Amino acid sequence: MFLGIAVVVITAIVATVRIKKGFTHASIIQNVATETTESYDEDAETVNEESVSEPSLISQDFNESPADESDGHQQKEADDEKEADNDSVDDSEEKTGEVDVSGVYTGDDHEALVIDSDGMAYYYCIQKQYTDLQCPWYVEDDRVYIALARLHCTIYADINADELIFKSDSINWNPEVFTKVNVSPEEYLTRKLTTYDPKGTLNIDGTITYEMDGISYVVPKTYADFDDYDFLGNDCSVFIDVDAQTDYSASILFYRTSQADQAADDSEMDKVRSFAARFYDDVSIGSFNEINIAGYNAHLYEVSGYQNEGFQNLQSYAVTGYYAIFYNSKASNMNIIAIMQNESRSIDNSEAFKSMLDNAW
Repeated sequence: MFLGIAVVVITAIVATVRIKKGFTHASIIQNVATETTESYDEDAETVNEESVSEPSLISQDFNESPADESDGHQQKEADDEKEADNDSVDDSEEKTGEVDVSGVYTGDDHEALVIDSDGMAYYYCIQKQYTDLQCPWYVEDDRVYIALARLHCTIYADINADELIFKSDSINWNPEVFTKVNVSPEEYLTRKLTTYDPKGTLNIDGTITYEMDGISYVVPKTYADFDDYDFLGNDCSVFIDVDAQTDYSASILFYRTSQADQAADDSEMDKVRSFAARFYDDVSIGSFNEINIAGYNAHLYEVSGYQNEGFQNLQSYAVTGYYAIFYNSKASNMNIIAIMQNESRSIDNSEAFKSMLDNAW
């Protein structure tokens, strides 16, 4: 049963990320209907106007200021001079690209991109696992830049008043055209956010709050929640962090032992080994450290192995990581939380994982 996790999820890593570059494969998933993207018609590139009431855009002129009415007898010469100054400013803006890029945009594949005036951008992907929230953006040399944490890349576009063609130096993204639409950013930023996993909640900062047996964990925002949980049942969840550019992948797993597992007369280390063996060959369990997770005494084991055949073309890749295990007295079972990463550690999420355990409540 758990081999299915590796087959489905890791296949999603390879197939999705390799074609995910630029998200030009929206036709693969056509049935996405979420609160996050509910204002978009999947069969059209336009905003569903029925879901938007009285749309408005942020003012597109930062330089506009109220007229000075203190003198009601301004001379025509002064008026002409002021008008000439304004024309000069407008010409300068057109030449330098200094326009207000904040607003809502639609992408080629029906995604939505909100560039908020507070310096944060929000990318709502048609494939919900790649939704990336509170991404810093800035303007430099007539280009707008957005740092996408979940996709491990920075995208950029030459500034244009009507559309932005976002590119990246990373293979995680292909060029894509985003067209500005007459919708207020608040139409998106105030919406309820969802995840595929019913035990997870997508937070406005892009992290995921996951609840298991009465304990909440905040999964780092780089981890994606894939819609591949049919094989997991209610006892296990997995979140994936992957960067095709550096050939890096990592997974965080949550597992609560079943009644059969709980009844088995195995040692704690045997339970860790048994669970890890469902995904990895030649599993090696090292020493452990004592830690505290939400008031429970837990053991954090060092684990290593090689990805099994369920990982298909990633089979035999060496991985290392940590397995935390403790007895949850309120739920009367064992809880296991694990992270496994490429041995090369081109990206290292070890500290983020330990911080997630330290801050569980």
